[in-house]
Amino acid sequence: MGRRSGKVDATNLVNFRFSPPPQPSPHRPNRSSQTNRKKNQERKSPSKLFYLHTSPDHAFVLTRIPPKQQTHSFHGPDQIISWESVRMVKQLHTPLTTLECPICLDSFVSPRITQCGHCFCYPCLIHHVQSVVFSQPQQTHTKCPCCSMPIYLDDVRPVLFVTTPFIRVDTKVTMVKLHRQRQGVCPYLPLRDTWRHTASPHAAPCQTDPDAPYCKFNYLCPSVLQQHLQTNLKELLQESNNKMAGIERVCQDMAVERVRMELQQAMETMVAETELQHLFSQLNVGGVYEAHPQQLFATNLHLAQEEDQRSRSESIHSEQSVNSRTSAKAIKATMHLDDEEVLFYQAQDGALVFMNGFNMNCLKHEFGSLLPDSITAKVLEVETLHLTSSLKTRFRFLSHIPVNSHVLLVEVALGNILSPSTKKHFAKEFHKRQQARQRSKQAEQRAEERSQRAEQCKIDERKLRWQLIDPNDEFFRAPVEQEVMLTGDAFGPSLSTSPRAETSAPNGRSFSDITRSQTGITSLERDFPSLTCQPPPATTTNANKWGTLTELPSSKATEGKKKAKKVMLFSTGSHRSFS
Repeated sequence: MGRRSGKVDATNLVNFRFSPPPQPSPHRPNRSSQTNRKKNQERKSPSKLFYLHTSPDHAFVLTRIPPKQQTHSFHGPDQIISWESVRMVKQLHTPLTTLECPICLDSFVSPRITQCGHCFCYPCLIHHVQSVVFSQPQQTHTKCPCCSMPIYLDDVRPVLFVTTPFIRVDTKVTMVKLHRQRQGVCPYLPLRDTWRHTASPHAAPCQTDPDAPYCKFNYLCPSVLQQHLQTNLKELLQESNNKMAGIERVCQDMAVERVRMELQQAMETMVAETELQHLFSQLNVGGVYEAHPQQLFATNLHLAQEEDQRSRSESIHSEQSVNSRTSAKAIKATMHLDDEEVLFYQAQDGALVFMNGFNMNCLKHEFGSLLPDSITAKVLEVETLHLTSSLKTRFRFLSHIPVNSHVLLVEVALGNILSPSTKKHFAKEFHKRQQARQRSKQAEQRAEERSQRAEQCKIDERKLRWQLIDPNDEFFRAPVEQEVMLTGDAFGPSLSTSPRAETSAPNGRSFSDITRSQTGITSLERDFPSLTCQPPPATTTNANKWGTLTELPSSKATEGKKKAKKVMLFSTGSHRSFS
């Protein structure tokens, strides 16, 4: 294509043709491709239990009785569990969290949790469901009051609240050492008299085991569930003793009845749960638990600490004496002589708070493979991680945590535990991390100062605008109503066939002033056109209190003539009628 003297050569478009439309393939789609497409769609659609499954503040208590068409109720941390297998939900909360029902805004009474993760009082939830059923009978389900997800009374579960301390910088935290097999999904404490969990994907501690707080999935203890339901029943009965009437009383009675049904069901399944619990403890049959091996090695670590005590004599001439005393502090440490185990530290209360890699390297350099069982120290730094598949590969000690969970990695002060040689070995790293913390703290302070300055600038600008406002401005004055001057045009067009005369009120007076005067009616006759088709006959006038009026014609004068129609003349002051 070329350009000559502003013209475009379009000869290449002479043979232009549209591309033929695509023809459908003659063969049928493969069933395997359809199956893969359905699997991808199912994988993309989030589960109702996604929040509870990935939440760091919730843990599940599962039954050992498997659901239909399954061999176990637990298949690993990354597999969404069936809600039918859940018997109780544990919820961790800090002392700063207020535990209130979103419906009644009061403390919980027999709390129940839904699949979406919201907790309500059992009577309040029943009241909500019943009100929706009566007001909207065409609906097949009830929506959650908080998130509008479908909820059913048969799908709610009991809640057990556990208080945990709030982790932040400059607070003390106690970290405990946990063991876990490399292919295992459940950590455990190095105790000789407890069960150790195998690498089976169905392994999980019992609800009453010492290491149960460190696993998100626990197996049910029937006696604990029955005791919890009896506590809920006592709360409801105690609440029923208060003065209640109407629908509240009915919902309270329904909650009591439902808790009794749950308690009866727990007692019926107690025998089956006990048999499965005994079966899981047999390695050759259940493959879920096994006893601790005999290679459990325990010892006490003696750390030498120097304490300088200085005392001054009361006499001024006496010299300062320094007494140095050395005391030994024993730290308990246990280990398994097993190379297939992973060691890590977690918060003692069971929260997803772990010791970071730098602290672990310092401890391994100091103690080797025989690490202390627990460490209490001050928190220096807190890092939040959103656990993904790549991060689980990088931090292998977090492989038992479900994907998409939030965990905290903390760095604690180990100055009272590490020896001078270890401190010297990691001196550069200590200095580097300390400078990074200082820079981060300074950046936070600068950001806080910028936000405060911006807020103060906004306040000063508003104050300046307020000072520039003139109180005598017309905007602040009340509007003054002006008297409207009425003229003949204000009453509409003329009723006569003669052309309209442009007149105005005499001497600029209003209609009310003219009617109040004694001689204003004569001028009014000149200003307004005639109200009849023919001019009125000349008659004498009689004076009255309304001014000068035209005398009405007598009945004899109007005989043989058609009576004129009565016309009403309206005004703002009063009504006039002329015939």
